[in-house]
Amino acid sequence: QLDLSAAVIATGGSVVYSEPAMKKLKLAGPTVFLEVVIESLIKRVSAAPARGIAGPTEQSFEAIYAERVPLYRRYADLTVDANSKAPERIALDILSELA
Repeated sequence: QLDLSAAVIATGGSVVYSEPAMKKLKLAGPTVFLEVVIESLIKRVSAAPARGIAGPTEQSFEAIYAERVPLYRRYADLTVDANSKAPERIALDILSELA
């Protein structure tokens, strides 16, 4: 078994559909939801089109976002507004909250 005591695990967005996976992650340590408005996510995904998002092809990005956000919030031990802050500031906010 891996020692995850000092690790950051950045999952794919669809992990929240698996309750067993989320329970396992929560056992490893606190879970953090970096909340971002949909407009920012659309820009990020369109900047890396090969990456895309996992979901049914007939389901819109907006529908996937609306479906996932409540799940992210449900499993998060901490929700952080990551809309207009630099990554370094977000990391410091997380460390401060978890201290």
